[in-house]
Amino acid sequence: MAKFGTVPGLALLFPNLGFTSSWLALAAPLNSPMLEARVSAVTNGFIFFITLLHLLICLRYAFSKAAQVTDWFIVCAFLILIPLAATNNLISLILVSPSPDLPIIFLPPVATWIMILILQAETRATSQGLPKQAHHQAKLLPLTLAIGAVAIKLTALPLLLVTFIFSISGKNVIRQFAVTAGLTSLLLLPFLAASLLTSGCPLYPSSALCLDLPWSLPKQHATAIAQGTHRWTTWYHASSKNPSWLSLLLQWVSSSKLNFVMAVLIILTIAFVIYGLATPKVKCTPGYLWTLVLSASGIAFLMMTAPFFRFAIGYLVLIPTLSAAVLLHKWFLQDKNHLALAITRLFEWLQTRQTAQLSSCLSGFVIVLSLTYGAQHAQLLLPPPLKTAQLLQKEFNNITYVSPVNDLCWSAPIPCAFRIENVKLRDPDRGLVAGFVRAD
Repeated sequence: MAKFGTVPGLALLFPNLGFTSSWLALAAPLNSPMLEARVSAVTNGFIFFITLLHLLICLRYAFSKAAQVTDWFIVCAFLILIPLAATNNLISLILVSPSPDLPIIFLPPVATWIMILILQAETRATSQGLPKQAHHQAKLLPLTLAIGAVAIKLTALPLLLVTFIFSISGKNVIRQFAVTAGLTSLLLLPFLAASLLTSGCPLYPSSALCLDLPWSLPKQHATAIAQGTHRWTTWYHASSKNPSWLSLLLQWVSSSKLNFVMAVLIILTIAFVIYGLATPKVKCTPGYLWTLVLSASGIAFLMMTAPFFRFAIGYLVLIPTLSAAVLLHKWFLQDKNHLALAITRLFEWLQTRQTAQLSSCLSGFVIVLSLTYGAQHAQLLLPPPLKTAQLLQKEFNNITYVSPVNDLCWSAPIPCAFRIENVKLRDPDRGLVAGFVRAD
């Protein structure tokens, strides 16, 4: 992408190259010759840094007299997600890669936080007899985040659906629908066009809306990829030809520890939903029902398509953290709560002019040290380069490419593929920049 941009027919070389993500496009211009193969950690490191700043800001407000439920919501959510992303073996590897999974983990809580803020402002305006029209434009903020999330990874589709409905709720529904639909179409257009170029399918790996273009994947290949990514029940070998959904679910739970943890979190989410609906303080919190809808739709969508822990954790934390945020907010408002008062005074002291700089430096040092200590190839300055692999040079239809031996391409020169079949250059005179087409 850094050298040629999006070229037609990339999925013909290797189906995974057809997975379009704006997160990879964001990192591509940074891949200068001086830092070549070392910028893969930039985007995820940046989102992790912003998330840490967001947590520190909300911590400051949470332990103050001006604290809101939204501050506690971010504190609770990020105190779960940040340590998990930094310590879990599967997710921590993403921190030093351009994988789009990390922003998708954090974007559902952030979009929920914005929706709750908007609804709180509307509630205050209503109580003060003020009009709500000023908040219609603000409702486009979580939608914009959701559109960006879908362009990063299609597992954010539930977030787009819920924020779209949220943005058109209220008065002037027809006008809001027109504005929202126009904005969504405009912002998704580059993603759909890039996906159409690489694979012939605007929603690849979904086989829906695929076009028969010279560079499109063969129909049977596109269908196989779609089934491999969506129909997760076929990934588990059942004892019978027509297994029940219960046996498949039990196989999924027992297949890995993270699946078991995910199942426990789903049960806890259901328990928190029952508790929240039975508790007026929680149920009447602005945005609770929207959070419930987003969490339920996200979990249901991923359970039916790709029930992986790192895909679902952003949706799984929403209801438990909002319920905990409401309770913590109420707890810290109690005047007779000596522990809460002591913690509040400690944070007030840390924010004084004499100690603010020292505490910021110490906390930053501790965070950096904790993230780099024990990590493979940890470095404080330049990130480590991408791995290298043993390569074989091959040729097919005048396409000279390299193929990894029992490994992935990593930092191999382009084009790199496992095995090229039935593919040719789209314009041999222009070379790789013109892309590829089917040879049939």
